Amino acid sequence: MAKPHGSVRIGPISLFTLIIVLCLAVLTVLSVTTSLAELSTTERQAATTTETYQLESVGQQFVADVDAALAEGTLEDVLQRFDCPRRRAHLGYVLDGKRSHAGHRAADSKQYLHH
Repeated sequence: MAKPHGSVRIGPISLFTLIIVLCLAVLTVLSVTTSLAELSTTERQAATTTETYQLESVGQQFVADVDAALAEGTLEDVLQRFDCPRRRAHLGYVLDGKRSHAGHRAADSKQYLHH
């Protein structure tokens, strides 16, 4: 009598190949999710770094403007020129009490450079 051909037999090589393919699929999913998390972290870091350098540039420009103004006049003249709202408490460089994680906000700092 002949054996029926209806049953499927998986040999050890086929089973090993199936396990390897499943492991590769899991590693692919983990790799993609890790890459997306790294992208998010990198974008936040880039934004923070950009803000930091903008603030540094604004601060350096402000110091240069104050230095130039002091070379021409007195401290009171400089404080009036830059119209610092709380100049008595902090010698003229208070930015509405707002701070971000990188220091003062660039938008708040720039208001003193437009005078």
